[in-house]
Amino acid sequence: MGNLDLNKVYAWGPDDYKVSQVMQDYFANFIKTGNPNGKGMPNWPKFGEGQRIVIDVTTRAEADKAMRAEWTLPPKRQKENARLLAMLHEQ
Repeated sequence: MGNLDLNKVYAWGPDDYKVSQVMQDYFANFIKTGNPNGKGMPNWPKFGEGQRIVIDVTTRAEADKAMRAEWTLPPKRQKENARLLAMLHEQ
């Protein structure tokens, strides 16, 4: 993320620099606004319960539906997580 030139062990290519720049932009946007998305960037979808985000080397961000089912929490655990989140928001 912006420091690829410091690592001389690997021959970084144009795609590596592209991914590095996009990730820097995501983080900067998130820090500034709470939303990683920005003009001209691949859309980073909003995170949902039982979902995970996969970013491939082409810098496309999307919810991975195939893995989503694998990583979905059991209903009992989802209810417990929702209860804990509600308690945090009340503070």
